[in-house]
This record gives sequence, structure tokens and C-alpha cells, in this order.
Amino acid sequence: GDNGEPDLEVVDRVNTSPNPEMGKLSTLLKWNVQDPPDDFEKRRNNIIYSNYQHNRNPFIDHPEYITAIWGGPTAVRNNPDLSLEVYPNPVVNQLHIVNGEPDLLNYKIISAEGQVLQHGGVTKGNDVISLNSQYEGMLLLVITNKKGSWHKIYKLIKQTQNHER
Repeated sequence: GDNGEPDLEVVDRVNTSPNPEMGKLSTLLKWNVQDPPDDFEKRRNNIIYSNYQHNRNPFIDHPEYITAIWGGPTAVRNNPDLSLEVYPNPVVNQLHIVNGEPDLLNYKIISAEGQVLQHGGVTKGNDVISLNSQYEGMLLLVITNKKGSWHKIYKLIKQTQNHER
């Protein structure tokens, strides 16, 4: 890093000493698919956040970040073929979701900083998510199935009521 501390890099080789490198990337990517975060790891992440360090391991909360950063196979499959309609975008107070899927779905509204702002369920048919008026700017809507084995991400622009076009 710029402050004289080593900048740890993930590389696809082993025996990297004395370089500030960690390997083996291809093995870590396989582990991400073979052993996605389970309930124990999620609880541990919550306890560390709440009781000790007040920070989170983003790769436990969002295993899809690993694929977004380093590529490779994903532990959480993106599902572009969902029968969903999300509108309006930009959104002011209410986000409408038309769920044509046979199952109930979960959603999370995530800030640009990665903080989960809201979460809940999406029913089959027409559903409305009321957004807090304090939210503004770019948000992510992450829709997942109940098992968490696939997701779809929507980028939203949240405006305040007083916003003029």
C-alpha cells in the first residue's frame, strides 16, 4: 500500500514468500463454488459485526462479489431468465415488482456503499416495495430465490419527492 504496509495480492501460484502475495486463486475460486457461506458463517459474520469489530466480511454477505472481482465460476448463479418486471426506474417512494415466477422470492435493497437498507419477500403476482424517503442515489435491488442459489441484480436510481426532472 501507499503507507508502507504490504499490499496483499491474490495470485494463482504458491510459495510466494517473501512477496506480499496469497495463492492459489484458482483453488480459492473452486472453494467459493464448492462451499458457499452457510448459516454458521453468516451468524459468525453477524456476531463479529455486532459484538467485536463492527465490520463485515463482504464475501460472506455477497459470495457473488468473488466472481465479480476475480472471475471464475460463481457460487450464486445469475438468473437473467426470470419472469420479473421491476418499475419505475428512477423510483421515488414505491417500487413495483411483477413476479411471474412460481415461487416466492426474497429481495434486498443495497446502498452504493454495500449496506443492506431493506429486505423482505416478493409475492407471486404484483407486489410493491415502499422505499424509505431518506434513501437517495444509486441502489441495488437483489432478487434471490428462497434457497439463495440464484440471484438477479437491478440497478435503481432513488430520487426524493422534491426532485425535479
